[in-house]
Amino acid sequence: MKQLACILLLTVLFACGSRRERDKQPPEQTALPMAEDSAVQTTGGNPPAVSTDEQQFRTFLGAFRSAADGSQDTLLRNMVHFPLIVDNTGEKVTKQQFAAYRDRIFNGDVKRLLPKPDSGEVRVVDPDQPTAYYKQLRAETDSGTAMYELHQPYVDPVDGRDAFYTFIFGKKNGEYKLMGYHSSRGVRK
Repeated sequence: MKQLACILLLTVLFACGSRRERDKQPPEQTALPMAEDSAVQTTGGNPPAVSTDEQQFRTFLGAFRSAADGSQDTLLRNMVHFPLIVDNTGEKVTKQQFAAYRDRIFNGDVKRLLPKPDSGEVRVVDPDQPTAYYKQLRAETDSGTAMYELHQPYVDPVDGRDAFYTFIFGKKNGEYKLMGYHSSRGVRK
């Protein structure tokens, strides 16, 4: 019996001692191993050092939406290429005239809708767009760059009629700018 008690006592002491040794060891790693850049994983190559035209435009559009609320007039003015071509007719608004026409371009509906990040349909303007208006806009942009259009249909809250506005953006001297604007209300009408 004494032998059995000694064996049990030794077994318990041995078990406690081996647990202490196990506790001294560092825990097993549970974190994921470091991975290469996801662009390398998905494309097999390094990401481009310079943003694409579309990325540059999307960044510009976000800033333009923010500035369009009317609180950042200087910033907004710097985002416009002058003369601004308006009304599908090729008429122009100069930098000096902009203050007089700003509220017709950035009217209450534009200020209400444009700042919403999901407002309007953004699309690339067909480089071969045959209308004189788009040809005139294309002639003002940097050669070989895309033009983008933000078209926003809406119901006029005053008279309930269908209405729209369209902003046309293009690159000028390497930077995106507002190049043209037309709407169901018109600017110079």
